Parts: sequence; C-alpha cells; structure tokens
Amino acid sequence: MMAKLKAVGRANKVLLGLVLVTLVIALILTSPWYIPWLVWTRGRTNYVSSSLTPYYAVDKFDTNYTVPKIIHQTWKDSNVPQKWQAARQSCIDLHPDYEYKLWTDVSADAFIQGHYPELARTYMKYPYVIQRADAIRYALLDHYGGIYIDLDIVCLHPLDFLRTYGFVMPKTWPVGFSNDFLVGAPGHPFLVKMVSSLPSHNWWLFSKYATVMFSTGPMFVTALATSFHDKKSLAVLPDDMYGKYVASPDPLFLHLHGSSWHGEDAKSVLWFLRHPVVIACVVLGLLAALICYLIILRLRPAQRHSLLEAENPLNKMC
Repeated sequence: MMAKLKAVGRANKVLLGLVLVTLVIALILTSPWYIPWLVWTRGRTNYVSSSLTPYYAVDKFDTNYTVPKIIHQTWKDSNVPQKWQAARQSCIDLHPDYEYKLWTDVSADAFIQGHYPELARTYMKYPYVIQRADAIRYALLDHYGGIYIDLDIVCLHPLDFLRTYGFVMPKTWPVGFSNDFLVGAPGHPFLVKMVSSLPSHNWWLFSKYATVMFSTGPMFVTALATSFHDKKSLAVLPDDMYGKYVASPDPLFLHLHGSSWHGEDAKSVLWFLRHPVVIACVVLGLLAALICYLIILRLRPAQRHSLLEAENPLNKMC
C-alpha cells in the first residue's frame, strides 16, 4: 500500500508539473499581446487628436514642423501595379507641395549600403523580401524623416497636421501598432532605436508569418515601443482615424488590404486571433484543471493518513 501511495504521489507531481509548464509556456507565448495591452492604456497613451476638422485646412496652423514634407513609398521596381496606382496618386494629389519618393529594390539597397553599412549585412541576408521592405521604411524615416505610406492605402485627407508630432504610428488589431503608415522626424530617438535593433531581432521563429511579424513587422514595432523609455514622445493614431478595423464616418484612409506577403501559416494565426474565445477557453480550462488538482492534492494527505493508520499493526491490537 505504501509503494502504491508513493507511485500515485509521484504521478501527481509529474502531472502538476506538466500543467504548470503548460501555463508558463502559454503566458510566454501570449505575452507579446497582453503586455502591450496592459502598458498602452488610454491614460498612458499619447493619442493623436481625434478632432480632425480644424486640421484639414492647411492654412490653420504654422509651418514650424519637425517632420519634413516627404512621402516615402516602396515597390520592387518603378512599375507600380495597376490595382494600387489610384491609391498612390490619391496621396500625391492631396500633398502637391510634398517631395515624393518611390524606393525600388535597387535604390533601397544602395541607400542602406551608403547610409547604414552596419545594417547592410542583416538587411541583405533577410530571407523574405517583406523584411527588407519593413526595414527600409524605418531607415528612410530615421535619415530623411517624412511620411511612409504603404501602396495599398488610399489617402482621403491631407496629413499635414500629423507633422506636428515627432513620431506617429497607427493602433492596430487586436493589439499593438502597425507599420503600414508611419510619420517620423529625422533622427527621432525611437527611429534610431528601431534601426539599431534590427540586427538583434533577426530571429527565425519557425514560420514566415511569425518571423516577419517579430523581426521587422508590427510586433517588432510594438515590442520596441512598449519598452521605449519615452512613450509620451510616441503619438498613436486612433482606430477611427486609421479606419482599417473600425468603421468610421471620416477616416484618414481607405485600406485596400494588400497583405501580399501573408502565407498559409498566417491564416492559422489570424484565425485564432479572430476567435479569442477559443484561446480564452483553453487558458481557463488549464487554470480550472490546475485549481481542481491542487484541491485534490490538499485532500490526499488526510486520506493517506487514514490509510496508514488502518495498516498499522498496533492499531489492530487495540
């Protein structure tokens, strides 16, 4: 009987250990999402003003901007696909006094080699083209400053008022920040941090989607912003102005949702993100199992004591 009880006790400890390890792994894997959600509360976040009407008239404010009048966009060559030409032209037409720069693979490579030689090795060895497309936008804003806009974004209003902020990033779904639209003053400390952090974040995370997201993409931006020492210097474009995931009567943009780099692995990840109830049920189920097991373990000593008393020969003699 003693041997049987010890075997059961060892099995209980192993099972408890497995449950605890599973919970720890679940917390680690989900930390890139729930930590930013905890850190970037409304009271701690410097949101861009949602009172848009006064800003649409360019003559309403002075010309003392920190962000230069430059629009940056990128494509593999100078032949922008037909499906995005109207979107591109909308941003050009709304900013007639801006310098427009379309960066191709050739000109982007030359820019990195010439201005960021310390980054060139990492940049050229990225396994995915989208990683270079992500990295170049941070380097361009750090060096020149200006406004970066993905080609699949239609501009609906002038963006001059955003130039009064040193750095702007849009809030995205389900948590964190996107990098398809960015505004930055040249040499802004956060841009410096992003560019300098690219080599150390060049990780392989078992799938294209995860690798891109965390090495150069939106989760890279989100993680660095969450750990940045001066969060108040980072302005966040709210949902209603960004207009990508929330219906808004007067957004700044219309999003054509290119996401051409997404692979099959992205579909699985996005499915789970769109079904948070499934994730919540799994986590709550594990917690419930742990709690029940701890209760059972608390009851076992009393049961074990009664069994030992029953097996004791001295008790039988009494």
